Amino acid sequence: MKKTASVFLSVGLLLSIFTGSASAAEGSNVNKEKRLITTIQISLNDHQRTATLSDSQQAELSVFEENGKKIYEVKGAKTPDEKRRAFEILNNYMEKGTVQQATVTVNKTGYDFYGNEYGYSSANRSAMGYTWAKYNAGKGFANNSNVYDKTWGGQSASWTGSNNPSYIKLLQSVTVNVSNASSTLTIGWPPSYSVTPTRTSSTASWSSDSTSGVTVLGAEHQTTQINRDDVQRGKITSLLYSDSADVKVGSTIYRPTNSVRFTNGL
Repeated sequence: MKKTASVFLSVGLLLSIFTGSASAAEGSNVNKEKRLITTIQISLNDHQRTATLSDSQQAELSVFEENGKKIYEVKGAKTPDEKRRAFEILNNYMEKGTVQQATVTVNKTGYDFYGNEYGYSSANRSAMGYTWAKYNAGKGFANNSNVYDKTWGGQSASWTGSNNPSYIKLLQSVTVNVSNASSTLTIGWPPSYSVTPTRTSSTASWSSDSTSGVTVLGAEHQTTQINRDDVQRGKITSLLYSDSADVKVGSTIYRPTNSVRFTNGL
């Protein structure tokens, strides 16, 4: 992560230096254009049980693109078991990984380090959240401004209770910690993101629309890359994904929270 993870606003807030125009739209949540990519039917039967077509409960998983970011919606899950199953299916659809880790040390280059974490609302464990992320430190990053570190991942939230939520809204933030930056580092999308010799931490955020009619909602942490010039030759000490969701059921909003932290072990 050395001078790399630091500006990975992989929460769908593309660095303006990396992707240009998409960043401002993502950070400000304005001028959204939501486009359906695909819809597939999924079976909610337990994967360990053989189901016939007649007894298989079906749900609908839709993938949308919104200003360069993928959003995932699931409709049709009814019982608590079906909702939990739909949550698992969505997470498997978004990524492949089995080892659960909340803190990951990046101690070699050219390797995809992986971390994930489940979270629940402290008030109601039927409100569930999930975060996964990967980080790859580029070989030769410290000596070559054309070499990039890379980070990406995703988030989802689910309501597994017997009734249906009024809506689910996803909330994402990424915090980068940097030491010894040679000058001010600024990412030009709102909210402003900067690291200076005297300010060593900065956070950027993104939120989805409040989506009704779903029991599972997911969104990717958009792939972000950065080189040593982008971080003003500073050393990235850690990168933190912190995700939560507003799950409104009746008049109550539950907020599951989960996070994945990458620390610099190079």
